[in-house]
Amino acid sequence: MYDPFDKRILLLLPDGSLYAYDGAQFATVSSKTLLHPRVNGDSIVATDWTSRRPVVYAQGTTWTWTGSDWKILDYGSPRHFTGGLTKGLTSFDTVRERLVFWSGEGNDRRVWEWNKERWTYSMPTHSPLPRKNAAMGFDAARGVTILFGGEINGLLLNDHWEWNGAQWEQKFPGTTPLPRRNQAMAFDPRRGTLLMFGQNEWDVDELWEWNGSTWTRRQYGTSPGMDHISHPLFMFFDLARREVVAHDKKTQTMWEWNGSTWSMINASSRIGSGLTYDHARQRAVSHCNDDIIEWTGSTWLTRRFPLPKLTTCDTELLAFDGDKIIYKPLGINRTIKPELMVQYELSPIDPAIATTFGSSCQGSSSRPALAAENRPWTGSPFRLELSRAQQTRPTALIVGYCATNCGPITYPIDLTPIGMTGCSLYTEPWMYLSGITDSSGKHYWNISICDCLNLLGINVFVQAVVDDSLANPLGLVTTNAVQARIGAR
Repeated sequence: MYDPFDKRILLLLPDGSLYAYDGAQFATVSSKTLLHPRVNGDSIVATDWTSRRPVVYAQGTTWTWTGSDWKILDYGSPRHFTGGLTKGLTSFDTVRERLVFWSGEGNDRRVWEWNKERWTYSMPTHSPLPRKNAAMGFDAARGVTILFGGEINGLLLNDHWEWNGAQWEQKFPGTTPLPRRNQAMAFDPRRGTLLMFGQNEWDVDELWEWNGSTWTRRQYGTSPGMDHISHPLFMFFDLARREVVAHDKKTQTMWEWNGSTWSMINASSRIGSGLTYDHARQRAVSHCNDDIIEWTGSTWLTRRFPLPKLTTCDTELLAFDGDKIIYKPLGINRTIKPELMVQYELSPIDPAIATTFGSSCQGSSSRPALAAENRPWTGSPFRLELSRAQQTRPTALIVGYCATNCGPITYPIDLTPIGMTGCSLYTEPWMYLSGITDSSGKHYWNISICDCLNLLGINVFVQAVVDDSLANPLGLVTTNAVQARIGAR
């Protein structure tokens, strides 16, 4: 490889020895550190003409030579070999906003995490045994990633592991589902439990619910059929339908779980081997060859993208990272190809954003809160939830287009002088949407957004005010505010 900064050719050997050729002879080059790329026949060397330094990609890690030592540029990304083993498992940690990947192969104990910009990995000392066909899902109520079951050389497992972002911990609940493989997991935010559906070692369909301490088997009537050997089932919480939805690959049907029964949705499509849910765009996404197939909550859409065609549709990482879908081909038959080192991203046409700001004021019993349940997309309703308010009380949603310097008025405005102690107004009122809180102190607003391109990029600010006669002299309290930027899928 050529080092343009020092104008010499460098030769790196597998043992880390480095030699420089100045046009006449080779000389040993010493390094300040003991770390060096572990090159082999699959390594790639190149010159970065921006930094004018050599770059080496070796065994998943990218290095650069600074002139005096080796520096790691990137720890690489999960790349494992699929020679009859496993695709690996992914789960999105909504608390730490990390995509978690565990391959479960061989002696590789690494847990990879993607933070929307780069891959890093942890090497825990205590790990689950290598396996294939296990299930992994994120328990948002407890803030841990759960790994369950799978198989080792045909032996089915029913061990329960939890990843907290630093270490694995094995759990031993009093009641544990029978051993199983190729089951599916999904968190149900409406009920605060993690669901697991699939066939046990006796080929019996079962739905189990994890509440953080106990597994409970749920009884039901009709359910998605499933061949646990070659037709895995995918499950996710559908924000458009506000229920857990399962796709049965064998029958190509969609099913919905309402907390007590399964019901079939009249929609089907032949998807690829992988399916993941895009929480930002509220769509389930599958990829196979050149097709991107998306579930909108009621129907399937097919889109065409020139992504690399692989031998099968089973050698890919397809997952949601909190903002977008990432697609990464994985190794095939222990061969490294240039296209397998690339990571692709499926982003919205124009991103929609919903963020909270400000704070609520104290009510008579609690501080009410306003939160966005989805993102503001053109052609879809934008759903807002008011919670922790007084029960069965009048409420109003304030909608505005300005939240800082709005003509002669600067926001936020302290409302203490008018009798709303500790409350603030965060946006200039443009319109109001009224409502009544329910018996749990909640209320939902569904704001319709037309499918209009001229709305793209517009920011809207919303805040709720709630009747609470005992909270302050005026008898009204305000929530925090939400800023919503309208986007298109």
